[in-house]
Amino acid sequence: MRKVAILIFIALIITIGFVDAQSALNLSVTPLSGGNSLRFGRISSVIEVNKEVRIRISSTDGKQYQVFHRLADPLINEKNVPLGSHVISTYTLLGSNASGTLYAQNLEKIGFADQLLYSSGTGGQSDSFTVAYAINGDCLKATGNFFGRIQYTARPIGGTSQDDVILNVTAEVSGDLRVEVEGSSTPDAVRLKLKSDRDKEGFVRLSFRENLGGEIRVFQEAELFPQDELFSEIDNDLIMVTVSGSKKGELFPSTPTALTRKRILIYSSQESEDVFYVNFILNEGAIDRQQVGIYKGRLRYTVETGDSQQEIAGIDLEVEVEPIFAIEVDLPSGGLSFERLLPDSQPILREVDVHVKTNLGRPYMVMQNIASPLTNETGNVMPDEYFTMKMDLLDSQSGKVMYSDYQSVSRSDHPIFTSDNKGSPSRFKVVYRLRPFSGMVAGGYSTAIRFSLGEI
Repeated sequence: MRKVAILIFIALIITIGFVDAQSALNLSVTPLSGGNSLRFGRISSVIEVNKEVRIRISSTDGKQYQVFHRLADPLINEKNVPLGSHVISTYTLLGSNASGTLYAQNLEKIGFADQLLYSSGTGGQSDSFTVAYAINGDCLKATGNFFGRIQYTARPIGGTSQDDVILNVTAEVSGDLRVEVEGSSTPDAVRLKLKSDRDKEGFVRLSFRENLGGEIRVFQEAELFPQDELFSEIDNDLIMVTVSGSKKGELFPSTPTALTRKRILIYSSQESEDVFYVNFILNEGAIDRQQVGIYKGRLRYTVETGDSQQEIAGIDLEVEVEPIFAIEVDLPSGGLSFERLLPDSQPILREVDVHVKTNLGRPYMVMQNIASPLTNETGNVMPDEYFTMKMDLLDSQSGKVMYSDYQSVSRSDHPIFTSDNKGSPSRFKVVYRLRPFSGMVAGGYSTAIRFSLGEI
């Protein structure tokens, strides 16, 4: 019995080997571009690459069969990042077969499930046909060298045996990042002018699309900090910058910050496309310290994606600082008046703040004129020796005050302040003091005062 069992087992092995050797259905797959793999070559985000594969089926048993294909492995790059879902489209070429029926003649995505390409006639004749594959650049989600596999299967209808062929697929994807930069005044310039409502603020509009490199970062640098024709740079805190507009990326700075010379990050995200703005506004609080002139500079923008870096078009930044020569006087409520004075009242003080704004760079003086004596309602005049004034510079300002201690207030038009030789802006305080005295007429006393500004 043991010898019989051994003989049966050997006969079975011989039978299986004979069947395999005489396989009735054979499949071959050959790329028309040559080689033994489907090579798409270099692909960018703005083109579509098409490749064709010739499929041949040899059938000897006269049974009807079908041919299928599917993705065996997705296309993945060296960083294990997939090229994207459904990036490969396919269709069969009409008339490329001799008999049977072609399917998938309309463009469709290839997936991981079997897709019918061809069905033979009832006699199961041998045949061949062509399948086209396309990668659309608009669908790409990553860059790098990608590798995947397509599996082809020929299977008899109603049968269990089949023939499979695996075809390697390769593609090299380089993202063709597109970045656009545009100024608010002209395509390549931003011009600011404080006294013009239209030009008080400006911006640079930056947009990008077709970013396939993952994280994108944008940097700004003052390649040339704004300077006048004598190469004097504009004050550091005159031009303020904010970044706004994007709801997708991170923006820096989001609050007004002084323009800096150094390279700073202004935007980052993982988006494939976005739009944002770099806003520029003049700091009115600093404009009076800036000398008059036209200041010209240049901004440079740099984009980084992955390991690559590229400089994009620069933007001219121009600031016109118009002449300023003005005086602001902050009088106390009610003007220069002293109400309800009695002979035994304590001295009464009134303060006036004077602010000179100028950027001319030339020396100047401030004049004071008392229009009339200090007088009450009935016409009584306060003697000069009881109406005095002194002055103090504010906030370590430059210049020279003429009344460092209390002195009688002069009624004539005379200088009370002179600037430094550079004509620097300044602020000072004038303190007026009225001292009641025995025998004076009680009541409220007042006068009119005028300040004027002139060059020396």
